[in-house]
Amino acid sequence: MPRKVELTVPAESTKEVVDALNQLEGLINLQVYKSASANEPGDVVKATVATKALQQLMRQMDSLGLGKKPGFSLATSEPDSLISPGFSNLVDRDGTLASWEEMEMIISKDSNANSLILLLLIASGILAATGIATNAIHVVIGAMLVAPGFMPIMRIPLGIVSGCKAVWIRGITDVFLAYGVLIAAAALTAFFLQATGTEPLPGKADYYELTNPLLKYWTTLTSTSVVASAAAGLAGAIMIATKRSIFTSGVMIGLALVPSASLIGMALVTGDVASAGQAAIRWLVDVLLVLASSFIVFSILKAIRYKRNMAM
Repeated sequence: MPRKVELTVPAESTKEVVDALNQLEGLINLQVYKSASANEPGDVVKATVATKALQQLMRQMDSLGLGKKPGFSLATSEPDSLISPGFSNLVDRDGTLASWEEMEMIISKDSNANSLILLLLIASGILAATGIATNAIHVVIGAMLVAPGFMPIMRIPLGIVSGCKAVWIRGITDVFLAYGVLIAAAALTAFFLQATGTEPLPGKADYYELTNPLLKYWTTLTSTSVVASAAAGLAGAIMIATKRSIFTSGVMIGLALVPSASLIGMALVTGDVASAGQAAIRWLVDVLLVLASSFIVFSILKAIRYKRNMAM
């Protein structure tokens, strides 16, 4: 979909910015507001462009000093509607590919390890542990949907491929913090269940017949589980790149990240070190598959479409 681009530009750079924007094939409209910027003295330039022109626009702004020159900033957004008779077909057939910076912003919403995100992870660990202990698969699925556990992993290959060290370092930090909190929450829940007479890791199914196979699935590696996790990682990367992050909850169901991480803490509480190790291996393999799949997707997009590094 088309993008609204707002630039704050030092007055001496306005002409070259406007000239560059006028060269875009997908430029729908362009406005210049002289001396309109208050906190960073300069002009404000607003443009509406087709998504297919967004990457070219970003490359042009990179060459003019975006992210390096003081007082030069850029923000993008999507209009809810756009009526422009001369561009109706262009708007109707436009794509949805995000820029590097838009992807980082999407990921930040669900991966920055603030207090509310950590509370969600605690809730997810409790749900997963309770669901596993009671053989309630729907509760475990609920834990997968609640946990913001996919985006922190995606941040690592995004930062590496886009050439932004700060992004992939934040990704590594958030992954360890997020899953450390989730494992701890599951372990504490298992300890509570054990203290109240409930076996955290039941040996038989009494709620769904599929429980034992699923527990085995979350702690072992098979060719089918590897294929499923790789496909989920691939789908997740494409969803982020096309700004469909709302559907990444489906990716979390396809991965074993939440139940396997929860089983690490639960198994350690019950003294089952072997199962904890198996769950840890399954979790690590899923993480590596997500990293590899998304790295491939982002690398292809960089070579074919972006042809630039992140300016953040």
